[in-house]
Amino acid sequence: MLSIQIDGLDEETALRLRARAAGNECSMEEEARNVLRFALDQPGMLPQPKRLGTAINELFKDLGIIDVIVPPRWTDEPIRFVFEDDDGDDC
Repeated sequence: MLSIQIDGLDEETALRLRARAAGNECSMEEEARNVLRFALDQPGMLPQPKRLGTAINELFKDLGIIDVIVPPRWTDEPIRFVFEDDDGDDC
């Protein structure tokens, strides 16, 4: 069982939690658990897992790579990256 302690709760929030708990006839701890459960069930509260391709794209997007050329394995050619500012010269 997980146990947490909430430090630094401002007076107004504590009073609202106490009033809400009293209105629902439960302890402040139970009401805090209910509030957390409700908040975490709302769409958009938790980040959605990214697809692998999207995550890789986000990691490298600032490099300006617009294409990756992967030659067949049997050619022993290296993988080439095409950048936004490439002028076509293979130097």
